[in-house]
Amino acid sequence: LPDAFDLMARTMRAGQTFSQAIQSVAEEAAAPLSLEFAYCYDQQYLGMSTEAALRDLARRTGLLEIKIFVVAVLVHRQTGGNLSELLERLARVIRERYRIAGLLESLTAEGRLQAYIMLALPVLLFTVMYSLNPNYAGTLLQYPILLLITAGFMTAGALWMRKIIRFDY
Repeated sequence: LPDAFDLMARTMRAGQTFSQAIQSVAEEAAAPLSLEFAYCYDQQYLGMSTEAALRDLARRTGLLEIKIFVVAVLVHRQTGGNLSELLERLARVIRERYRIAGLLESLTAEGRLQAYIMLALPVLLFTVMYSLNPNYAGTLLQYPILLLITAGFMTAGALWMRKIIRFDY
């Protein structure tokens, strides 16, 4: 996506229109992105307003970055300015968001690993105990309510750890 915005900025800096910049992304970008931009270009070519086509693009994709792009372009169309510079800055911001997402992913890797170990440990420990001394571990199987309560607590713990590890930015 940032590369597509850079391509649009270069196309516009070369003197082409915004519609031609969308067409260049449709021709040059990778498959899912090129198809969406091609559909957006076709909508404009067939008479739909640029604003309606861009809003439809944002609705179809559902990506936050595309929504930001659409809002930025629509505001730019009303206020004016250098659209190619706006697209370059938007590409830079998206690259920074991806970098931060990767950084958060690496920083929370230890927490995720701990969560997986904490969730697997009781099951593994029971399996080992049952294989070593079935009479001793089998006593727990006589009380299924304890197993259900344990499963409930483990589920609550898993959801809590997931909430702690996940970031929405």
